[in-house]
Amino acid sequence: MFDTNKLLVTDLHNFFSLQATFIDSFLRGKPDELLKKRYSNEKWSAWEQFCHIVRYQEMFALRIADIFQDKNPFFEAYQPDSDASFIQIQNKRLQELIDGLQMSAESILSVVSEKDSDPESRQASHAKFGTLNAKEWVQFFMLHALHHWYDVQKQVLLNRK
Repeated sequence: MFDTNKLLVTDLHNFFSLQATFIDSFLRGKPDELLKKRYSNEKWSAWEQFCHIVRYQEMFALRIADIFQDKNPFFEAYQPDSDASFIQIQNKRLQELIDGLQMSAESILSVVSEKDSDPESRQASHAKFGTLNAKEWVQFFMLHALHHWYDVQKQVLLNRK
């Protein structure tokens, strides 16, 4: 396994562990009214933010697999409001979403853990961000999700008042 793979796998394990902590801290045991209430009409609720995290992670699992299998795939910018799966996912129960998050995490780890894959030599192009290697894609994925986890926590805290 390439050293970069080992570091990315470690980073992803840490990230997915942190997500589990966030789920326990921000979502489990909270009433639906608190999670689904929008503090501001212009901002997603904590529930919508979490559903976006789940859906984006599902999509990222497919994208990272394409990156490691294909030669420089191209990805359009993700538009959640026009994604029927994002809209449908909002009707699922919390445990269903957690299970889906776990499945996509395992898929991502499986792909990145491949012994013969050098993440720095695998690339994909994005409509907005240009060409990134697999390492940069993983880092982007984690930072993107963390941004939304921050919003989940913010919405929960603001709605508790």
